[in-house]
Amino acid sequence: MARIRVVSKPEVCIGCHLCEIWCSVAHSKSKDIIKAFLYEQPRPQPRILVEEKLPETYALQCRHCQEPKCVAACIAGALYKDEEGIVVHIIAIDGLRGGTGAAPKMIRDNVGIPIEFALAAVDQRLRDEGIRNKASILVAGGFRCSADVVKAIALGADAVYIGTPALVAMGCTLCQKCHTGICNWGICTQDDGEIIVHGRAGDVVAMAMRGGRIMIGDDVGYRAAIHMKEYKDKVPVLIVGGTAQDFFGEYMAGGRVVLLGLSLGDKPHRARYIGTGMHGGIMYIRGKVEQWQLGKEVGIVDMEKEDWKFLEKHIGDCCREFGFEKDEILGGKFLKLKPVTKRPYGRIYAY
Repeated sequence: MARIRVVSKPEVCIGCHLCEIWCSVAHSKSKDIIKAFLYEQPRPQPRILVEEKLPETYALQCRHCQEPKCVAACIAGALYKDEEGIVVHIIAIDGLRGGTGAAPKMIRDNVGIPIEFALAAVDQRLRDEGIRNKASILVAGGFRCSADVVKAIALGADAVYIGTPALVAMGCTLCQKCHTGICNWGICTQDDGEIIVHGRAGDVVAMAMRGGRIMIGDDVGYRAAIHMKEYKDKVPVLIVGGTAQDFFGEYMAGGRVVLLGLSLGDKPHRARYIGTGMHGGIMYIRGKVEQWQLGKEVGIVDMEKEDWKFLEKHIGDCCREFGFEKDEILGGKFLKLKPVTKRPYGRIYAY
């Protein structure tokens, strides 16, 4: 069977989302556009996603179907397929000495191939296949200084990324407690204080946050507020002025999250799997959200007087910082989401 790839041309994409619609239909049970969107439960979800970073829009996350409906649906010619094989934009290599802060030292230092050998082997293989100019190589693992970076570039890397060295520069002692969500040095876990971002933030914002407040003026990426938790009088607060990507509030165990949706205008939020695995805390979402976008572990509950007092206080601070209109925001429709169980996966891990 010939392998194909689907290529996106952002310069001609008009952001109509027809590729998403027909992708959903292609992966539905009925394969019928009316039945798929009106009658099927759960509603079929697209494998392709149109990212809107104005003035550009472009399609992401294509799964490379043999007969892609998204290509047939694209009226602007922004998607096309060829017979050269599966698209690989980036190859990331994490060599020997690479690992998370919680990786056992015995594994980190003795399992794997030194990044110099791995990088050279991958670079040569891509050249032998005649596709070196079609993919970028990113490397990590054991980089400590600029000389290491220069060596990697000379061996064929297009870019280098680091993790642990940056943490060490901030004071990390490699105590190997990252996986607990409790950083003894307060580097990877926010216990207190305030962080203000004028603009957009990326993925996993407020991960494992235990206290303090974070205010984001624009959108956030995937899995924002993941593993947020609270303890006694420490209740973390995350306020996002724009919208969020999928898995917003995943595995939340506590805290308060506010999603204002100011970057959407009258459009609905597009995040899916909101609150998946959530077993504590509260979410407030301003704007349009459908039931199918929520994780099975959360439910919509009525707003109470205390909720409005909380929103008025924190949204007021947010408006003073970013210049938003407080009355306009509070006049919008808010949904309050709470977990429906404190043990969302109890039946999986215990009987």
